[in-house]
Amino acid sequence: MDSAVRTQSVEEVAAAIANGGVVAIPTDTVYGLAADPADPGAVERIYEIKRRPGDLELTLLAADAGDFAGLVDVPPLATRLARRFWPGPLSIIVRVGPVQTAVPRRGTTISCRVPDHDGLRELLRLTGPLATTSANLHGEPPATSAEAVASTLGPELDAILDGGTAAGQPSTIIDCTVTPARVLREGPISTTELLPPADDFTAKPALRATDPEVAALMDDELRRQEETLELIPSENLASPAVLEALGSWLNNKYAEGVPGKRYYGGCEFVDKIEILARERAKELFGAEHANVQPHSGSQANMAVYASVLEPGDVVLGMALDQGGHLTHGSPVNFSGKLYRVEPYFVSEETGILDMEDVRRRALEVRPKMVVAGYSSYPRVLDFAAFAEIAREVDAMLLVDMAHFAGLVAAGIHPSPVPHADFVTLTTHKTMRGPWGGLILCKSQYADAIDKAVCPGIQGGPHPHGMTAKAVMFKQCMQPEFRAYAVKVAGNAKMLAQALMERGAVLTTGGTDNHLMVIDLRPYGLRGRAVQSAFDEVGITVNANTFPGHGGTPFNPNGIRLGTPSVTSRGMGEPEMVEIAELITRMLGALDDHGVRAEVRERSLTLCRSFPLPYGPSPAA
Repeated sequence: MDSAVRTQSVEEVAAAIANGGVVAIPTDTVYGLAADPADPGAVERIYEIKRRPGDLELTLLAADAGDFAGLVDVPPLATRLARRFWPGPLSIIVRVGPVQTAVPRRGTTISCRVPDHDGLRELLRLTGPLATTSANLHGEPPATSAEAVASTLGPELDAILDGGTAAGQPSTIIDCTVTPARVLREGPISTTELLPPADDFTAKPALRATDPEVAALMDDELRRQEETLELIPSENLASPAVLEALGSWLNNKYAEGVPGKRYYGGCEFVDKIEILARERAKELFGAEHANVQPHSGSQANMAVYASVLEPGDVVLGMALDQGGHLTHGSPVNFSGKLYRVEPYFVSEETGILDMEDVRRRALEVRPKMVVAGYSSYPRVLDFAAFAEIAREVDAMLLVDMAHFAGLVAAGIHPSPVPHADFVTLTTHKTMRGPWGGLILCKSQYADAIDKAVCPGIQGGPHPHGMTAKAVMFKQCMQPEFRAYAVKVAGNAKMLAQALMERGAVLTTGGTDNHLMVIDLRPYGLRGRAVQSAFDEVGITVNANTFPGHGGTPFNPNGIRLGTPSVTSRGMGEPEMVEIAELITRMLGALDDHGVRAEVRERSLTLCRSFPLPYGPSPAA
């Protein structure tokens, strides 16, 4: 071997690449040729040295999967395969991203890989991704040692990094730019590991092979979530552990009834899971009784009503257009049809709830139940005052804390549990759990609640859902969850402040929780048009009424924003300022296509900087 060509140290090889050189590198499969992908001259030299046809793509090697961000367009399947098999001998073909100067582009696709070779990854951390191909003449067997490379290509190379003897088997190649994905070359990782047989019912995972149409739609939705700033306050990211429980064999079991009193056999382990979930919920919130069976928050509310009310009884709840919820008495909802619901209102001047006004309304209508809770009210409720009002009119108090339950669980928001007869919540909003409902109540109502849920309004519970709730309750007891909830509230305050500094008008002038509502009237806009335009630029919001200022549910005069999901991605206060800038830029020039393009690029950059926490899914 020519000693003038061979370079032993990683630093010297990195310097050769920086100077426009072509080098030989070891990998976990075979030896390769490498150059800076942003240097057209060096890339062309690879083709010349190897005698490689010009229409064949090179491969990008990187030290970590995150190094490919901005260079290539990675679909969800490729992301999941990378998390499962990298570093390792799997080359994934994806589409080239918009930044062409950093990719050796011959067509619209390119192969990417993170090798399982410590020395090479050390080099890649110094150089960044490298354009590579095997270190042999085109059509000849690949080289497995530095000596073999030197004997055939040495005089034409600027450096050779000796990494010992390579395994000798080229990587598996899978094309993720087509649906279904296709294995082009089988190497150390088999086709069945990547794509299980379509006719194997027991294959795990099997969905991509058995139903590529549904798998592709799942991929589309995952990509939307990956590339979108999710600001709808009722949406969040369930943890991988919660999703694992939801997608488990617990789905296979029927379990009508309650633990110890089921209508079906074989429920001994479901009983243990439900009891565990109940006990964790009681511990988390300091409640006397918990029912974890409701499929949703709406059904939790329905069960509470059914447990102690008769049709026609009077219920006092916050009006929907004031920030309340459908199940608090909307005339189009079961609550408004079965019960005589009387609304209370926020102040027209401040948007804030005046408890003396609530008391006056309670004395006027003499309800049997008072409902405290909201879907778009950004302030802390006075639960003690609500309880006092309920006692004064001999009513029961239901607090619907679906939106702020995670903040209560973390101990950073006042708890309604000591004050209320019943507390309902959803487990998927600020709690980051599965879709579902939960009822907490005083022990005197336990039997009535359990019977109202089943057989009253539901048949069997969802064992996989109760399992996921149990997982989520434990997660909410950890210090990490409290830190998350603190950040949710802090991010909301920062987002609200940054929006108002840029001229936005918010209901109540700010927020004490995780959400806020922007008044669109100063911009001359309505909610549906704004929601649709924001979808196009990768910012998801929902149209929402702004209290006291007209508008309709289908075309309201506000938009509702929240911070749970973006906080779950790891974003903090600096990102909230950036998001506020994007929102106000859009509101000030909604139909300007240049502004839309700019905002889309900036929102996508934020999303790629804070990826979702997901690995393989059932569609993988």
